[in-house]
Amino acid sequence: MAIEKIARICWNTNNWHRPSGSEGKSKTKQSYEKKQGFGHEEWLFDERMILKDGYLYGYLQALLEPKCHKGKVYDIHLFTINSDTGDRLYVGCLREAEVLTDEQRSWAKEECSKRGMQNLMSEDLRAVGITNWDGKVHPNVRFKMDQAELEYPMHHVIDKDHFSGWRYNLMDGGKERLNLCAVADVQVETRQSTDAITCSISSPVYIKEQRHKELQIALEGYLRQNGYSNTDLEAVTPLGGRIDLRAYHIASKSWHYFEIKVYDARQSIREALGQILEYAHYTLISKDSKPSKLFIVGPEAPTDLDLKYLGRLRRNYKLPIHYAYFSFKDKKLYGETETK
Repeated sequence: MAIEKIARICWNTNNWHRPSGSEGKSKTKQSYEKKQGFGHEEWLFDERMILKDGYLYGYLQALLEPKCHKGKVYDIHLFTINSDTGDRLYVGCLREAEVLTDEQRSWAKEECSKRGMQNLMSEDLRAVGITNWDGKVHPNVRFKMDQAELEYPMHHVIDKDHFSGWRYNLMDGGKERLNLCAVADVQVETRQSTDAITCSISSPVYIKEQRHKELQIALEGYLRQNGYSNTDLEAVTPLGGRIDLRAYHIASKSWHYFEIKVYDARQSIREALGQILEYAHYTLISKDSKPSKLFIVGPEAPTDLDLKYLGRLRRNYKLPIHYAYFSFKDKKLYGETETK
């Protein structure tokens, strides 16, 4: 049985898939995240870091100097602190997490380099206004996502008067040592506003950027200026679902549907595919609005594997599924064959 450990990770409002900016980060002047505006743990659950052996390779500050931990297997319970509000939240547990040996770290770094992770991470940082970093990937732990027990977005609150030892080090103990309170009461506003979503955690609050809504409105503005008319946000289907965006393509005299996700291309396609097919084919808003093309739209460019996958769907199943990448920087929509 793996030994139970506890580790603090940096605050993040993107569920540790991508950096989320300086909000909530440590205010200690000597800390890395205070100086740089981010922490390498912000990619801890980034599925782009699942390498060919099936493990997700991540970074934990608590294992910065893992000399005595190399090669060991732990159940690592993770918690995080919002330095702006004082919230202490339990994130979950990395079951059977393996601390990398020197050989494993070298291999993982080489694999990440082949995937161009440095460039992808640079793009992630630029999206939150950070341009200065060391340009290196620092994996020091690996785990299987299907073995991880994650509690976001419904985090448990940690009794801040009970558990001490907030430094970024690997501590002994399990979940019971954290003295968890009730599940946090997260209240999210409706999608009618482009303002940030206010999430209530106990009595303090933190702000989570509503990137989905931002992308939706930016995309509508772009389509209006580039060959589309009658753009319709949140078009209601007969079954009560809502199409993120439908628009009339003037040149082809047909409707196009757009389903928006805010993950990388692979996960966006996975999350959106069933929805957009249902919206287009299970029922119709009207016979006149039958779509000729279905677009899944995300904030990141697709990989070669993503493009091959979409090609197979179109060839083998005759599905009119396309992926488009909307660049916030350029305020432009890029099709599958386009590059920035």
